[in-house]
Amino acid sequence: MKADTVKSHHERVLRVLVEIESNLSADLTLETLSRQGNLSPYHFHRVFSALVGESLKDYVRRLRLERAAHELTFSARSIIDLALDAGYETHESFTRAFRAAFGRSPSAHRKFHAQSRPKLTPSQTVKPSEYRSSPPELRSANATPCTGRIERLPRLRVAFIRHVGPYENVPMVFERLQEWARKRQAKPIDLMLLGIAHDNPHLTSPDKLRFDCCVLIDATIKAEGEIGVREIGGDLYAVKTHYGSFETLAESYRWLGGEFLPSRGLRLRNAPAIEIYLNHPESTQPEDLLTDVLLPVEKSPLN
Repeated sequence: MKADTVKSHHERVLRVLVEIESNLSADLTLETLSRQGNLSPYHFHRVFSALVGESLKDYVRRLRLERAAHELTFSARSIIDLALDAGYETHESFTRAFRAAFGRSPSAHRKFHAQSRPKLTPSQTVKPSEYRSSPPELRSANATPCTGRIERLPRLRVAFIRHVGPYENVPMVFERLQEWARKRQAKPIDLMLLGIAHDNPHLTSPDKLRFDCCVLIDATIKAEGEIGVREIGGDLYAVKTHYGSFETLAESYRWLGGEFLPSRGLRLRNAPAIEIYLNHPESTQPEDLLTDVLLPVEKSPLN
């Protein structure tokens, strides 16, 4: 296959992946999405399966079930509402599919996580070291780094490479992305690195974890092959500055989702989490890393 054809296929499938993830409750049939990719349904099915490693139907079904499992952990929505959102017409069919995917029923999953959710406090999840603020356009002037806060993230234009697989391979993807971006920026600047975490590693197998390695770019840079361009942000997020190694980031995620959001009458919005790296991982010791963890939020209808 010609290099230009491979590049074109990557661009088309990446556009469709973003469309799926942005509209997971929409009509995501093969016919609909093949039009998004400007390919016939037969050709698109073959290309999608080859590049993603799953058929379109299996991919959408898995993402919807994982979203339901995530909401069972962090929201009070009814099981039948989650079943309908996931595309199942009955409680029974949803329960069968959920049990096959996660080894327990939806109600048992909710009960298990309610009992095992740790009671964390901000002082237990941060390292008390010198705080260096993030760029002013990303943080309110009076934000306190050791606690959670609510911020409206401005729209940010990023170039990204979609990594699928274990998180330990992410640094190599960031290196490739930075090299690509530096050659295309209009003028030399320090690159701001961001990450978009699409999956919960406790629900998704390591070989299927989706993580977008992102770099902030100017308006002159266009998508190219495996490297997409999109806008992120533009809405409300619960934010916590995490001090220390990436290996302990899960603690800040758990505190934000399990403690901070309920205390503020908020719930998770159906959008991926964002990580903003406030100092450069390549030149910073793990214990000195500073990372803003952002969870998309909306007001709970119960409040």
